[in-house]
Amino acid sequence: MIAVLVLVLAVGTIAGAAGSELAPAGPADARQDDPEEPPDPSENESEGTAEADNGTTADGTEDDDQVDPGEQTDPSGPTEPVVPLEPEERAPIPGERREDGSPIPAFGPDENLTVSLADNHTIPADGVATATLEVRNTDDDEVTDIVVELRSMDPSVFFGSPAEPLATRTRYVGNLSAGETTAVGVDIGAADVEPGSYPVLATLQYEMGDGDATAVAGGPRPLSVEVREGLEFELATTNDSVPVDASATYEVTVRNDGEETATDVVATIETAPPVSSGPAAAAVGTLEPGESGSARFPIETDEDAVETTGSASVSLTYTTESGDRITAEPTPVAVRIVEEEDGGAESLAPFVAVGAVLALAAVWWWRRR
Repeated sequence: MIAVLVLVLAVGTIAGAAGSELAPAGPADARQDDPEEPPDPSENESEGTAEADNGTTADGTEDDDQVDPGEQTDPSGPTEPVVPLEPEERAPIPGERREDGSPIPAFGPDENLTVSLADNHTIPADGVATATLEVRNTDDDEVTDIVVELRSMDPSVFFGSPAEPLATRTRYVGNLSAGETTAVGVDIGAADVEPGSYPVLATLQYEMGDGDATAVAGGPRPLSVEVREGLEFELATTNDSVPVDASATYEVTVRNDGEETATDVVATIETAPPVSSGPAAAAVGTLEPGESGSARFPIETDEDAVETTGSASVSLTYTTESGDRITAEPTPVAVRIVEEEDGGAESLAPFVAVGAVLALAAVWWWRRR
């Protein structure tokens, strides 16, 4: 009896457990065992595509914000990944360093420095004068290692001397504190041209900042070189011969054919072998309009010289009435190399004549006694 009762209880327990497993889960159990899956994005995408194709919104009205298919919809950046350019494929960035370690300058309009030629500068036609270049720091900070490059835009205007004219000239200015101005001299020359303004371009390079200073380049900015009528001089040789393997005094007459006085006139001679000169400069002095002066140079020839006519050049440096120190272009002059004079009877003839006169005078005096 007891065994039958135990068997019945066991069967009931098994049936209850099976029923609980087969019963449907409630709402709370469903949220716990089966979490809600996210919505399928393909459904919204298909709906948005349909609306874009129709040009309308879901309620049937026109979409004013409709985007053209080829237009970029994200203004914050490109849709494709950005591939960085190699250094040689892109423009240099100011402040970067080259392979040699020098900074790359930032080009563009310069707002830190001003450069100009002094107002009172003039260059004489067919001459060279020293013009004053003024550089000013208009920034609030110090500017260092300033370099100015001048470039002539007309072949009639050059830098340096007439013997070696240059199209460009670079001058190192140095450092300028905030608001400081400095001046440097530049030799500018002009050919024999009409008076007027001739263009020159100025480019500035400098550094700013402490420590890793940034190189900056400003310009180019145009400047004007004023060319005026130059003084005119006429040169003529008074004594232009020198014997072979001997020395002589070479003399040149200088006449002022201009309309103003030239002061502190200095003549400089330049010779070529086989002729050489001792002191190459000779003072002429002050020449009024139409006045002449002389310049004398000791010259000599070497023993290998032969009788011929060579050439030399004489240049004049003078001060104008306005105070400009001018160097005129060299003028070619002739130098005659002659054989040494014969020491025979021909060379003694003057002395013989003088001796004869003295002898006759002595005879006359003796007879009168």
